[in-house]
Amino acid sequence: MQFKDVLSDIEKLVGKELQSINPKTAPIFLTEVDHELQKYFVAATPNAKGFARAFRELEDIWKELTLKGFSNVDQALFGGGTSRNQPETVFAHLPYIQHFKYQKRKHLLLRGCDVHELGKLSELTASELRSVTIKIRASNELSNRIIMDSLSQISGKLRSSLDTILVKYPSDANVKAFEKSFLELGIIENTIRSGVVSLEAENVNLAQNEPLSNLMPSINDIDGGDYVGFESDDEGYVAAVGKPRIRQYTPTISLIFDRLIHNEIELQPDFQRKDRIWDDTKKSRLIESILMELPLPVFYFGEKRDGTWIVIDGVQRITSVYDYIRGMFKLSNKLEARTEFRGVAFKELDRTHQRRILEYAVTSHLIDMTTGHEDLVVELFHRINTYGVKLSTQEIRSALNQGSSVTFLRYIAATFEFKSVTNLRIKPERQKDMELCLSAVAFIILGYKEYKKDSYDKYLSDSMIEINKCKIKLSNDDKVDQGEAIISEDPGGLFKELEHRIKKAFSLAEFIFGDLAFKKSIDAKAKDPISKPLFELIISYFSQLSSDEVEIVKSKRENLLKLLYASMNEEVTELATWNSDRYAGSDRGFLYSISTSTGKNVTVKYRFEAFREILKQSTGLDIKQVPLKEIIQCQL
Repeated sequence: MQFKDVLSDIEKLVGKELQSINPKTAPIFLTEVDHELQKYFVAATPNAKGFARAFRELEDIWKELTLKGFSNVDQALFGGGTSRNQPETVFAHLPYIQHFKYQKRKHLLLRGCDVHELGKLSELTASELRSVTIKIRASNELSNRIIMDSLSQISGKLRSSLDTILVKYPSDANVKAFEKSFLELGIIENTIRSGVVSLEAENVNLAQNEPLSNLMPSINDIDGGDYVGFESDDEGYVAAVGKPRIRQYTPTISLIFDRLIHNEIELQPDFQRKDRIWDDTKKSRLIESILMELPLPVFYFGEKRDGTWIVIDGVQRITSVYDYIRGMFKLSNKLEARTEFRGVAFKELDRTHQRRILEYAVTSHLIDMTTGHEDLVVELFHRINTYGVKLSTQEIRSALNQGSSVTFLRYIAATFEFKSVTNLRIKPERQKDMELCLSAVAFIILGYKEYKKDSYDKYLSDSMIEINKCKIKLSNDDKVDQGEAIISEDPGGLFKELEHRIKKAFSLAEFIFGDLAFKKSIDAKAKDPISKPLFELIISYFSQLSSDEVEIVKSKRENLLKLLYASMNEEVTELATWNSDRYAGSDRGFLYSISTSTGKNVTVKYRFEAFREILKQSTGLDIKQVPLKEIIQCQL
């Protein structure tokens, strides 16, 4: 990109109100760009001629941006105050310029492509600022003398080796020296690159203005920049005491593509399985809408602490565009509005229409998931429809607790043992299978005595947080939902132990109960639902048994069945003591504890103590639950 191209973009700002980077400074208007006089005019109102300023100062700023990747306008123009504010404001409204604060001074950052709308301001997010700050420091510490000395030495080695090669056929020694010199040159190149201030690693040649489509074959070498965000005091925030922060902005498709390439957007997060459910016709109509420049529904993302995003609403649309640009499908022959695009792949579009897709800006909201207002964030998830279907409680829980817990739950819910003991009744849709598994896993990990508040959802979330302290890696993880993955890495030993205990419990439950497993009536039919409280009790207690104790329970099968179902046919009150005077004075017993107010602290404690007594009376075993977190502890 040449300076004349920058001037052309600046001219597009004429007549627009340009907000100052400093919110306390009044906005300005660019009223005219006069190429003949080599001046541009700025004013406080759109109708005034304003003050003339020289192109030269804009060119000085541009030179510093292209040389260093960033610019402090004070230093570039050797001035301050109003002499800085106006050209700084003009540059900040270009779509490939962002602003940030470093050492208490405002700076401009040059991006490799458009990252926001023309005529809008865009400030670096906290994660972007950290990255830029590190690179600025590295840039300041570079020594040209040392670099030149090193390059000189390497050039000498290369020249010597090359002379030998040119005189005779290359020998092994010369080839090795040649390769070694190139490796050393590569190290120096990386050193220089680390000091170039940019959020992109593609090192776009600004002089040639290389189009993004030409860079796509080597896309794995690009470190795409993060999307644009605003600090809490900027426009676009919906921030207040007790409310989660929400940033509103309009990123381009090209930036979304770059983020996806570098795994900075979780396109297929564990809380949303089966993301590619649109057929090619529906995908094609979406692309057609973009080519016609029609508006799309709002996208919703959740931002995690590490700066990566989770797609809350919009995964189908993002997947469709992403796959089309990558050449995964051609536009459908059923297109009606723009029939000329039927059967056309992205690479077959002319440059104008490729650019129309890549530069298309989408309206989006970014929800800060690290504010400490988890309950309000959950409520926000509940209120957002995903294509007409609200996210389930477990989908939201998984979204907010991404990590090892979600991976393990998907893994264990896909096992043969789980599917067998539940008679294939629990479907994976809406993560119902994962939630059922979590209900038992939580009590195995934390123990029922840890249940201290009347919040079942919080208890399950707390168990996921505890599990996330341990690391897990699956081999064949792309087939985890088919039950073909294997735990390949488990440094803390938690997951293999947990898997062993749970599978043991599943197998024993199926042996004892058969088709009646986790059902509240001995006369239950196949279509009758599974009781989650019973599932929690049976699996968490059975997981505590040793091999010898498993055999004892098997031998006492009839006794256990008789006492358990007798306790569920009528209120048996002598099994345990209610930790509540109001409950103790009633006729409530075990059946009530697994049927009514099941998430209350008093009810949870009662049913676990009651089931322990049922096991004791029927098998002779007094099983004390020991939370697994007390046996195996991991630290991130």
